Amino acid sequence: MESEADIFDVLLNNERNDFFYEQLYDRLSEQLSRFYTVMAESDEQPKVPLNLQISFIDSALLGLISHWLKDGMIYTSRYMTQSVGKMLDQLDSNNILLLDFFSHETEPALQDIQ
Repeated sequence: MESEADIFDVLLNNERNDFFYEQLYDRLSEQLSRFYTVMAESDEQPKVPLNLQISFIDSALLGLISHWLKDGMIYTSRYMTQSVGKMLDQLDSNNILLLDFFSHETEPALQDIQ
């Protein structure tokens, strides 16, 4: 991707290229769905519907790539890959994440900030 950054920047960050974004989104969705099918136990039901999980991951990854390109790729692709891995790992940990911002349980702590 780094070697073709200019092309991806035009394709992802130009409103006229929504078709490319949608195609990339659909392809990633398809691959994530296949991955789940292969990796999950046959009788296992996801805690969150699979289509919501896939939408979340697709949007997050493509949005991150889009901003990385807009910002001039100030981080290497290797660093970005490692950072995404760390963020996804934290989703299953007890660390405080920005996602906690949306939790009603943190409201008392937020009042102290105001």
